[in-house]
Amino acid sequence: MKKKSNCITYIMAGILVISLLPSCAYEYLTEDGIHNPKVNMTTYDYLRTERFSNFDTLVMLIDNLGMKEEVNAAGTVLAITDYSIGRSMRANWTLDSLFTYTTRDSLRNYLFDPVTTLESLDVESNIIESKGGKRFDLHKELQTQFQYTQWTTQPVYRLRVFRIVGESDFEMGIPIDQIPVNERDRSNYVQTSNISTTTGTVHILENLHYLNFNFQ
Repeated sequence: MKKKSNCITYIMAGILVISLLPSCAYEYLTEDGIHNPKVNMTTYDYLRTERFSNFDTLVMLIDNLGMKEEVNAAGTVLAITDYSIGRSMRANWTLDSLFTYTTRDSLRNYLFDPVTTLESLDVESNIIESKGGKRFDLHKELQTQFQYTQWTTQPVYRLRVFRIVGESDFEMGIPIDQIPVNERDRSNYVQTSNISTTTGTVHILENLHYLNFNFQ
């Protein structure tokens, strides 16, 4: 057990160092298309063998909680990078608390039954419940910034994920600045979407994401 603990410590120390670097691992993969979105393996095996090793900690958490089959049974998985987990640890966690307080239910909030792709979503609200029982709102947002429009005349969309707090901000129908900060839905963009495995679809959350959407 001591050897395993030391191994985890070294891995997590490396993650914390890596997480200090710029968030650039997926900049060559954008939501307007990736070279080959299909991978001939299960979702779990994709996360385990991804060539940049961006999901080592997520896989460790999945293994620790015995959730491999649940991950492969999910139609849609929101994947969390090592950068993101390292960011969460610097803000709120220690190594011990990461493994103690990351529960099956917290990881189930990144798993969804239906297969959801960027193309299948409406630009309007798309409310869906996670396998952890929490409500999410998935948005396909049109990008109008120069970096998205300079090379194409076609519309470019990004996937944005909202973890709903109470009532959906969009259902309330009032300006966001009229909603108290602690009652606003929490959101992150997806940095790479529509990775199609043999068991479902994977969307990779941006490295700015906090584990569990920063819910304690």
